[in-house]
Amino acid sequence: MSRFARRLKLLAAALGAAAIFTGAVAGGATPASAATATSYSGDACPLTVTQYVLGALGPVTDMLDQCVHLDSTGGVDQNAFLSLSPVTVGPVSVNNLDVFAGHVHGQGNESHTHASAADLGLMVGTTPIAAEFLMSNSHANCSGVSGTSEIADLMIGGEHFAVGGAPNQEILNVPGTITIIANAQKDSSSGNHKELDVTALRIIVPGVAQVDSATAHADVTCNGGPPTCPSGKEFMTGGGWFTGYAVYPGVVGIVNTPTKRHFANAAGYKSKLIWGHLGYHDKAAGIKVKGDPMWYGPTGVADPDLAALPFDIAVEVLHDELQLPMPVDTAATRYVVGRLDNGGYYLIRAADNGEPGKNSDQFTIAYLSMDGSGKLARTPGAYAATSETTGLGGGNIQLHQPQCPATTGGGGTL
Repeated sequence: MSRFARRLKLLAAALGAAAIFTGAVAGGATPASAATATSYSGDACPLTVTQYVLGALGPVTDMLDQCVHLDSTGGVDQNAFLSLSPVTVGPVSVNNLDVFAGHVHGQGNESHTHASAADLGLMVGTTPIAAEFLMSNSHANCSGVSGTSEIADLMIGGEHFAVGGAPNQEILNVPGTITIIANAQKDSSSGNHKELDVTALRIIVPGVAQVDSATAHADVTCNGGPPTCPSGKEFMTGGGWFTGYAVYPGVVGIVNTPTKRHFANAAGYKSKLIWGHLGYHDKAAGIKVKGDPMWYGPTGVADPDLAALPFDIAVEVLHDELQLPMPVDTAATRYVVGRLDNGGYYLIRAADNGEPGKNSDQFTIAYLSMDGSGKLARTPGAYAATSETTGLGGGNIQLHQPQCPATTGGGGTL
């Protein structure tokens, strides 16, 4: 049962909703004698609102109906959207939110959740609030919890506010009117249960509502038995932004613009089928696309539908077209080939070079086309953009490696 479902059940009981208990723990928990396996929970949400009911915070509302939840048995799941239509819930009106990435992962002795989004624009009562980028990460394992968040270009009432990296920063406090907190964190760990909530931006209007943007919840209960091992293969997830070099169709020469390019990316294999998403927005180029992966892997593996190794195509883009140093293939670099929803194909080269990802992780995207032999290839001059060599301006890319020992199912699929 997800955190939101549990909270709704508890709040319903507190408000007088009918509830019948027959000796079992609410929510269907197993008796202690049977609880031997590690269990997980995780939620990644772009935007939630909790209105006050009878003077207390009421049920949590998934405002956009886009949260992604982790099953108690673990595994991996994801959700993404490119943009949304304006929506209003109570005193909150969302005018804009783009390129959402939500990833949840539970395996071995840990649970990890990522939530990121771009171009937030909302009204809370009469206060306009905007941010160029928001991200939160929550990690729980049997030893403890950790979390991080990022906010870029936060504007409140038309005024810019600086945001650091410390937890629970009070950005604005007008008593009785509004309180805004960056990197809101709550550690609810107890005993063998490790749990952490991280919210990039929290807006509180006393007596009216609490609005949370880019929320990541992760928890794990370590019951002493063998860890659940639903995943035996790696996968990669990420969300963030970068600036730097690009090739724009119809534009002579290499473009180097400070305008942020936002991305949400995930790829891997689940039940032997390709899994993941792409959301991408380059404002300067007027490009806003989404797509789905067709192939994922390291440089040394090719697909028969490709005219060249993904590494060779990346060399063509980065070295020959953008005139950057030849890409170095590392253990942390992966390639994705996919299909765009509006037609055409794409290649991604992404690298997880460390935590938290800012200034170190790398992301490159290049458009592909079908050649005369029916294979995917690079057409020089087609759109391409890269964070190399400076790294991401914000966000994080993570390469998730299997943590299950061979005796408990290693080598299977997601």
